[in-house]
Amino acid sequence: RFVQASPGLWQVGEEPYRFAPQLGSAFRLSCATCVYASFYFYMRDGTQLLLPLAPWTPCSIPLRRVFPMRWREIAGSMVPLAVDEVWLQRSQRLPAIWMPVRASDGLTSGGSCNAARGRLVQERGVSHVFPQSGLTQEFDLSPGVHHDLGLFDLMRLREDSEEARLHRYSDKIIFKGRLMDQGIPIPKIYHMSNDPANWSEVLLGLNTTRFVAKPTHLAATSYVYVMRDGVNLINGESVSLLEVAAGLAESLDDQHLDDWATESTPPGVIIEELIDAPPREGQGFTPDEMKCQTFFGQLFFCEWVFVQNMTSGQDGVDRFFDAHASGDRALPAKGHQASGIPNFVSKGYIFQDRTCLDCGEQVPLSEEAWAKLIRIVETVAAGTDHIRIDVFITPDGEPVVNEANISFLKI
Repeated sequence: RFVQASPGLWQVGEEPYRFAPQLGSAFRLSCATCVYASFYFYMRDGTQLLLPLAPWTPCSIPLRRVFPMRWREIAGSMVPLAVDEVWLQRSQRLPAIWMPVRASDGLTSGGSCNAARGRLVQERGVSHVFPQSGLTQEFDLSPGVHHDLGLFDLMRLREDSEEARLHRYSDKIIFKGRLMDQGIPIPKIYHMSNDPANWSEVLLGLNTTRFVAKPTHLAATSYVYVMRDGVNLINGESVSLLEVAAGLAESLDDQHLDDWATESTPPGVIIEELIDAPPREGQGFTPDEMKCQTFFGQLFFCEWVFVQNMTSGQDGVDRFFDAHASGDRALPAKGHQASGIPNFVSKGYIFQDRTCLDCGEQVPLSEEAWAKLIRIVETVAAGTDHIRIDVFITPDGEPVVNEANISFLKI
């Protein structure tokens, strides 16, 4: 069937091997005006099998199940389909099919899909082209992959996952503590805890009027105070320290309904140094931030953004009001009404080689600093399938990690 993956992009079904050509690369069918195409690569092991070079189930596909292809007219176009779709559907159900491995007496069954894929890639000398991901358990979604999986289904696998180790990223106290132990640069921490008893005392005892105070269990900039000399920079309002403390206390009763890991994170607060913004002409006073998309531990690109202001509370609620109707888990939260949600200004997309799409200004990091950002982001993302690592850029062009986002609705 034709599936609209996103505005302007249509593809045939979800499984790449269903329309693989007999020779060359396989790709998803896109419309004439599409700007994206997803490529899938396969190898042969000398037998009558196809091996997808991506974590997919099944990982061994008999050629006779795919070829000769048959064709079907869909929406006025002739679409190539595998000859045996029933087998492909059944083979994606658990238990996963194992890849035959070579033995002295011929082919025998054994080993996992990932192990078989790794052996074949190593034998062909292309491990540098198709590196193995080394996923940690909480980021391995392969048991849930099936024939009819779509974008929102895949997103829900992550959002509904109750793997406790996801808290290493969703819980900002655990996340920042882990990064400090690893020597990864983050904003200076003045205080972080799950104990609300002394938050007011800590705020009143700060030796600076420039700081950021935010809940560790929420998202979408709810109850976040980016303070410079008594003004919250994200909305331009004057706020006293007692009002900041009251807002943080109010956040204790809120829950960000988006994914299990965030929902089950215990309430807490971080108070950290303010990273100053670069000079701008009345366009907002929050720092430049790189929202870096990684895939299997490697940086793909970073969206260069800053927060211009916050929406109204009603707009914040409306943004999440019917998200569940599209298959999302998100629902409006108390903080969306109290704080609104951020209006981000996008300044461009910077790819791993430091080229920038849609940039009207020079990239705010030197080649050396950009290489440092890549090392930092890929260190933090090690063991993940997809994760977004958000990185502040200091006025002198140095990267410091802000937080992580485990959802992949927007990439």
